Amino acid sequence: MKVPTVISIGISLGLLCSAAVTGFGLVLASGLFGHPVDGQLPSDWGWSLVMMGSASLLAFGIFGWRRNHPGS
Repeated sequence: MKVPTVISIGISLGLLCSAAVTGFGLVLASGLFGHPVDGQLPSDWGWSLVMMGSASLLAFGIFGWRRNHPGS
């Protein structure tokens, strides 16, 4: 059995946090949480969280893939 290293635990934790940020951003952008006050649009913060979460998911995913598949 392969013992996980600190880097692989960090990658997994990074993927989990990125997915949580992306999910929370989608909830904010859709208006399910943080209802608008005085007719303001709720999507400003939501879409920025979606973009940041998606970018970090992509970065952690690519780094994790390249680390686990060195010949690719």
